[in-house]
Amino acid sequence: MLLEHFFEAHQNTLEGVSLKFKRFLHYRIDWGERVIGIVGPRGVVKTTLLLQHYLEKYQSVDRLLYV
Repeated sequence: MLLEHFFEAHQNTLEGVSLKFKRFLHYRIDWGERVIGIVGPRGVVKTTLLLQHYLEKYQSVDRLLYV
C-alpha cells in the first residue's frame, strides 16, 4: 500500500530527533495558529523544530503524519 511507505518514512525520520535541547524559537512560536511558516537557509534546524513539536504534542500518526 502506498501509505505504508509514508508511515515508514515518518518513523525513520523521527528516530534521529532528540528532545534534550530546543532552540529559543520553539518557545516563541504560537503553535495554536492554523498555518505557521518557518523560513531560513539549510541546516538551521527548521525540520528538527517541527519534529520536536510533533513528538511532544502528537506522538501518533493517527493524529499527524510528517511527510
